[in-house]
Amino acid sequence: MSYGSISEVILKGKRYYFPGERSYEELSRRVARWLASAEAIMRESEKEARAWEEKFFNLFREKLFLGNSPLLFNAGIGTFLRGKGELLYKANPTMDDYKEIYKSRIEGESGAACFVIPIGDSLEEIYEALRAQGLIFKTGGGVGIDFSPLRPAGDRVKEVEGAASGPLEFMRLFNLNTEVIKSGYRRRGANMGILSASHPDILSFIRAKRDESSFRNFNLSVKVDSSFMKAVTNKEVWELINPRDGKSWGRIYADELFDEMAKSAWETGDPGLIFIDRINLFNDLPGLSKIEATNPCGEEPLHPWGSCNLGSIDIAKFCLSDDILWDELAQTVRVAVRALNAVIDMSFYPLPQIDKYARSARPIGLGIMGFAHALVKLKISYDSEEATKLIKKILSFIYYNARKSSNELFLRFGSFPLFDLSIYKLKKKLPIAWEEERDAEVKEFWRERGIDWEKLTDETSRGTFNSRVLTVAPTGTISLIAETSSGIEPIYSRSYIRRIEIDGEEKSLRLEDPSLKGLSEEEKGQIKTALEIPPEAHVAMLAAAQRYVDASVSKTVNLKEESSKEEVKEVFLLAWEMGCKGITVYRNRAKRKQVLSCSCEIQRE
Repeated sequence: MSYGSISEVILKGKRYYFPGERSYEELSRRVARWLASAEAIMRESEKEARAWEEKFFNLFREKLFLGNSPLLFNAGIGTFLRGKGELLYKANPTMDDYKEIYKSRIEGESGAACFVIPIGDSLEEIYEALRAQGLIFKTGGGVGIDFSPLRPAGDRVKEVEGAASGPLEFMRLFNLNTEVIKSGYRRRGANMGILSASHPDILSFIRAKRDESSFRNFNLSVKVDSSFMKAVTNKEVWELINPRDGKSWGRIYADELFDEMAKSAWETGDPGLIFIDRINLFNDLPGLSKIEATNPCGEEPLHPWGSCNLGSIDIAKFCLSDDILWDELAQTVRVAVRALNAVIDMSFYPLPQIDKYARSARPIGLGIMGFAHALVKLKISYDSEEATKLIKKILSFIYYNARKSSNELFLRFGSFPLFDLSIYKLKKKLPIAWEEERDAEVKEFWRERGIDWEKLTDETSRGTFNSRVLTVAPTGTISLIAETSSGIEPIYSRSYIRRIEIDGEEKSLRLEDPSLKGLSEEEKGQIKTALEIPPEAHVAMLAAAQRYVDASVSKTVNLKEESSKEEVKEVFLLAWEMGCKGITVYRNRAKRKQVLSCSCEIQRE
């Protein structure tokens, strides 16, 4: 199957289209009208709602910007199920039409993709979390859970004569729950399971996926901080603490524990590491709580009951052969911020705790895709210093314009309700690391584009509409719909096989990267793909991007099949040293069935 047809294959095969929808243009109209209904409610203006609808529609139709899959799945589903689907497509909608679409929303009609649910050390709290997981999957979202509060296996249980099951046994319940609930009726749910490096069951957690049949619906991450990483480098003893009473449960050398993490990551791709102190250094709501967990792909560190809706700009569509259309990009950022805010206002969240967080914090996750394709257009190698400078320019520019847009919304509608607990009010800071920038070229770019961080910080300290604005998601499916490269990842391979579930059946699609069309064989050979890029260049790109993202960045460090466990350890250490919030590695062919594989490898199997 050629790449040229992949967009329609995904849209039809994964049932993005509503019954009766015949084209991507109709889907774009439905989503744009659903979003514009929030504008009608907020502004009480049919004219304004129509104007924003056309702006949203043009972004989606031209695939300059796409929302996450739950938005495309769910937008307007209540209107459709109530037999009023024609309102989503009719010409010249009225104010009454917009109000009817808003009024017709049903529970679960949510455009959010990322959730974190808390779990407590009691059976009641565990099953509350299990119920929440199922309801979130029903909307098409993914769930992150920090299992660190659960007492270790073998610990006493006060109410009965017996021993505690421990986090891993309860994780099996959540894994089974995922197996039997198809997320949004269209895709299997996804989870992030997290455990602290100081939990007594940490070794069992680290080794959990060495059996490839176990925890297939979970990504795993170990929660570490600088005290652990320093203990690793100094080869110190590491204390394991029972979360039930805070008492020591045992000891292990930190470097031996770290070695086990690297061994499992080398074998299976799990676990990754979450640098929790770096995350909380840039916590957008420090007055609310610490952040302890992330969504399944790690790009959204969220507070308990936190949610976020994502959307990504195809940066390649703003690239010429020698520059980026910065003014056009700024305008797109403004409309995208408006669209993502409309998602919050239109979403009918599955749980009241999530609804409260979403409307009180108003987090949005604007990101990019198509970065690798932009590099091809600009003739820049992914593993070059020029590429890391470019990602810093792009994301700092988008952050600046997104935050300014949020500040403008504050002037019209006021601050998000939790503003007094925010980093902006309490610390008079932005939750990004612009002050760490030492690159003269990047600073000159800021001067040329009128980017004044101190002025923006001062403006934001007086009020802003969203607790956070940027997230770099993996964009696995929507990048295929947009026919562009994924997130900030390099081109995986010049041609490859992608395994994907379509209509409940797993299929293998043979794809050719569209950015290579029209290039000579010599030019194609000069483009480095994921496995040809040194691991340290992957980490450098991740660290450069993270600096200007107030949430986090989903990126995988791809390793060659022959890479060693020691290389995994080096990647983990480098990510910590460079200030990343998290790190994930994947060694090629570590799993018998992997999502992406080079075509030549599939042919050999």
